[in-house]
Amino acid sequence: MSEAAMDELRTHLGSINIPGAGSTVWKTECCYSFHTQDDEGGVLVDMKTWLCYSPHFASINFKKTGNAVYLKIKRTKIVDEDVQMKEEEKPTTLSVGTPEAKYDFAYSVVVLPNQEIPLPNVDLPWKVQQAVDGIIKIDSAEKKQEIQQWVDDTGAKESEVAKNLVQLDNGKKLPATGWTCDECGGDATTNLWLNLTDGHVGCGRQNWDGSGGKGHALDHYKATGYPLVVKLGTITGEGKADVHSYAEDDMVLDPLLDQHLKHWGLDMSRLEKTDKSMAEMEIEFQYNFDWSKASESNKKLTPLYGPGYTGLENLGNTCYMNSVMQTLLKVPEFSQHYTENREKYFESNANPTSSFQVQMAKLAHGILSGDYSKQPEGEEETVHSVRPFMFKSLIGKGHDEFSTNRQQDALEFLQHVFSLIERSEKQAGGSDPTKIFDFSLEERIQCGITECVGYKSQKEKILSLPIPLEAATNTAEFEEYTKKEAAKSEEEKKEEEKARRAAGIHEPEPVRPIVPLSACINSFFAAEMVQGWYSSAAKQNTHCFKQRKFETFPPYLIMHMGRFQFSGGELKKLDAFLEIPDEIDLEYLRSKGAQPGEKPLPDSGAESNAVVPDENVIQSLMSFDIPRVRAERAWFNTQGQGAEAAAEWYFTHMDDASIDTPLPGAGASSSSSSVEVDPVALAQLESMGFPTKICSKALRETKGNLERAADWLFSHMDEPMEEEEPEAASSSPKEEEKPDDGPGRYKLFAFVTHMGKNTSSGHYVAHILVDGKWVIYNDAKVAESVEPPRTLAYLYFFKRI
Repeated sequence: MSEAAMDELRTHLGSINIPGAGSTVWKTECCYSFHTQDDEGGVLVDMKTWLCYSPHFASINFKKTGNAVYLKIKRTKIVDEDVQMKEEEKPTTLSVGTPEAKYDFAYSVVVLPNQEIPLPNVDLPWKVQQAVDGIIKIDSAEKKQEIQQWVDDTGAKESEVAKNLVQLDNGKKLPATGWTCDECGGDATTNLWLNLTDGHVGCGRQNWDGSGGKGHALDHYKATGYPLVVKLGTITGEGKADVHSYAEDDMVLDPLLDQHLKHWGLDMSRLEKTDKSMAEMEIEFQYNFDWSKASESNKKLTPLYGPGYTGLENLGNTCYMNSVMQTLLKVPEFSQHYTENREKYFESNANPTSSFQVQMAKLAHGILSGDYSKQPEGEEETVHSVRPFMFKSLIGKGHDEFSTNRQQDALEFLQHVFSLIERSEKQAGGSDPTKIFDFSLEERIQCGITECVGYKSQKEKILSLPIPLEAATNTAEFEEYTKKEAAKSEEEKKEEEKARRAAGIHEPEPVRPIVPLSACINSFFAAEMVQGWYSSAAKQNTHCFKQRKFETFPPYLIMHMGRFQFSGGELKKLDAFLEIPDEIDLEYLRSKGAQPGEKPLPDSGAESNAVVPDENVIQSLMSFDIPRVRAERAWFNTQGQGAEAAAEWYFTHMDDASIDTPLPGAGASSSSSSVEVDPVALAQLESMGFPTKICSKALRETKGNLERAADWLFSHMDEPMEEEEPEAASSSPKEEEKPDDGPGRYKLFAFVTHMGKNTSSGHYVAHILVDGKWVIYNDAKVAESVEPPRTLAYLYFFKRI
């Protein structure tokens, strides 16, 4: 080390900050790229801002900001497989494995443009040493957020069942080790659950992919009703353990666990952790998921490498995000918006971790460039995926669901992404790349009494289609199978299951209805009669005839299949195969507009001032905690179809810009003047550059919801900004920009498939047509698809031809 380097470092002491316990330090991955501590040159942490850069972007940051001092961190994998973790290094929250247990770290202080001081160094100035120690010791921003998410998501509550648990005196005592399932015997020695009522030990549930136990612990609960179990092997002397309450259907805390265990001869203070906790198994599942079981089972798939073939690591139930983003970024017109503006975004943002445009550009470059998907040589390990943590952290910020590690609905996430893109582009004055998905639907309404006709147009990005089971092509076979299964007694079903388990085989595939895509499309666009509709021509409630047509066709058409439906107050998955052709022609559904001789409905271009919602439907929706203004909007768009249809419409349109706009004349919900405006929320909206009056209006229109108010502001930017001084009635309203239109002929180029019983569980994968071949994107794994399962998909993506 030269004295010149130390002298240069001393000139920058005033710009060095020492992080404290609550500081946010990014130190594992570059903010602008997916370059990590493991890559050549490691990462450089700006010792003023604690932002992390690759050597390339650190140089750019130095030229941009003048910040010259960085802590360089280089991580190298330890080759010795026998390295053991010291007791004090064992993780206390999640024990999947920590970087410190498997890697060596090298540190140095870098003073740009060309000085480097290896560490440790006794001559380092005190302030620099304190800053270095602080950066090294503090948990990274990524780790802090990840741990907090898991703690938040799995935070168990004290069990009421445990507080009043009755334990049987049957004389049974358990040994301190060597447990086995009472039914399986020595075949099951892990994943065992002790029933705290009668001392029964049973194996855990079978996972949906066939792994796991045989479910004897659950079977015992069903047979006895004894509700509380603890997972043997997760119990520690500190009082930690996995406890599940079947009665409360959740992981819980047992405040009397020590007492309950002693009843069965177990001394908690002497027990050691020998099995994975549920949280650890969940994380391990995400990192080691057997993708051959998830899709294209038992097929030998050839991995693909290079540009466009980079996977996305699963961060914990983020397969929904990975599948959607892989698909969107394979649309050239969409991805080019971010790849071509990448440098501009990087230059214009002071904090890249909080810039949506920067993180979108980073993600686009990461999965499209091929920089992180290298062909391996021989047995050499190679990077084949990137870890989109910053993107996930930013896109979920402030959102009740997407900020968690829980599984989510891919459709809702897609709508959320579109909303954020629209908002960020409006704020930045840029063009919206999601317009390539925009199309207009025309709705023709004919009064059943006067035969007057009205037309209205609705702009959409996603076409949500029903799956009419009555149109199945194998109805007879399906009904025969259903009848046969229904005729089986519970005892017969148990015997069949017992025989399958003994033989080690899985449950056979059920017969599912097979529905053509054309039937789904025709069902949506079919004419329908709606009862309880108010006619502005007849001045009374009556019936009408409604029919939809395409007013415009988009360059790219997204179809959402209604696989998840409300039935009996529950969200259930419709298990059906779909027949999906390579190409579709929808020109026969193009609207022709008003026809000669039609009598127009009065005020047909606007919602009538006499709108009177069906209060039964409104109250039913509100029982699901749906705000009244949204319930009325759902009722209005499904008039006469009942509460379930309104609920289904709501859950597929809950991110619409107009969802919080009250219906004119809809009673109490239409008046926003009585809503009290929160001055703190008002100040936050004003800080975005909007006038006070319009911020107040936004908060009143959205009943004080800050996030919805921000969405409302950005979706009403083209309207008069002075709430109490609208344009004169004689002024011509600004005509809304029409979506791009073209031929209604399309070719399938991608689909996203969900495997599981509902949107809060299971797994998502994407199949995308790339360079003439189908490719499966299953989180970090990318391979050529052998048999693309297009019959099972939840979202379909078509390109205009």
